[in-house]
Amino acid sequence: MFSERNSQLLILQKVNSIALTSIKSFNLLCENDDRINIMKLISKVPQTITTISKKLNIPKSRAYRHLRLLQSIGWIKSIEIEEMKILGYNVNSRSTYYIPSAILYIGCIVSNKGTLELREDYVALVNTKCGKFILKTPRTELSCSENCEMQHLCSRWIEKLCKRYNIELDSQRISTLLLKICVKIAIQELTKALEDKPILISNSGISLLYSRLFNPLE
Repeated sequence: MFSERNSQLLILQKVNSIALTSIKSFNLLCENDDRINIMKLISKVPQTITTISKKLNIPKSRAYRHLRLLQSIGWIKSIEIEEMKILGYNVNSRSTYYIPSAILYIGCIVSNKGTLELREDYVALVNTKCGKFILKTPRTELSCSENCEMQHLCSRWIEKLCKRYNIELDSQRISTLLLKICVKIAIQELTKALEDKPILISNSGISLLYSRLFNPLE
């Protein structure tokens, strides 16, 4: 049984990072409605292949393929059963549960000069307060519902944040302003992190490269 409060606690505890992802990754997500719907579902509560299959009315095999792709390109991750039990979830121990891998996703590209450019026109946000998945790309947009019961509170909160971060408060949608604020905060935090200490990057490709270059046995 998934309570709204427990779902918020779980996502806040396990999904607290920012993902810098490629434009290709955004395009792979947006080219299929099932994948977008999966992100919308797991932004509310953790999901399994079975629950996704039932809620989207698609075969389990298709749900599995989408989950596998989304996990491989960094949009989702699986969560340990024991971690869910600690928060009071009544879970099926034979199933794998999926949640978003980050709270904010920002598209980025590497320029011809080798510099990393963050693209504010490719952004996605998991709004843990109301379980919404907000997405903005040049071709696809998922915004907050106009009849959301929390819209008034969000409007007041966003107005304060816009003043704090010098963002022009115009007639744009609440979700658009929210994405702008989140990106600005993320860039500021990334800058602070770089000033304090290096950001370490570790993956199998780098490990393999250096093992081949510097392995004394070869």
